[in-house]
Amino acid sequence: MSIKQFSFRLLLYTAFAILVAFIFYRFPVLAPYHLFSLQTIVFFVFLSIFFYTLAWIASRSRNIYMFNNIIMMTSLIKLVFCFVVIFLYHKNFHPADNYFIIPFFTYYILYTVFEIDFMGKLARR
Repeated sequence: MSIKQFSFRLLLYTAFAILVAFIFYRFPVLAPYHLFSLQTIVFFVFLSIFFYTLAWIASRSRNIYMFNNIIMMTSLIKLVFCFVVIFLYHKNFHPADNYFIIPFFTYYILYTVFEIDFMGKLARR
């Protein structure tokens, strides 16, 4: 997958995520977390760009195991970062309920699908 294809798909996924954020905003129970939703989208966009860069480098490596190592590393990094983001948000902002997790994991799933898509295409190179 070229950088142009990646950028276009990232833009499409992000536009869809923003649309979902505005749909979530219409639900009174999720409305207080609108800013957190948008920040989460930005977080996943930067994470996707970072992961694409690593995967692109690994796809050009002569080491046949490097790409698999990158996939495992990105999965672990994403899992740890997501745990830290949720923990810090809960600790610092003391939300009245745990509904902030719904938009967060919606975007997590959306960008994980995107990550699987572009990494699969890079692996076929």
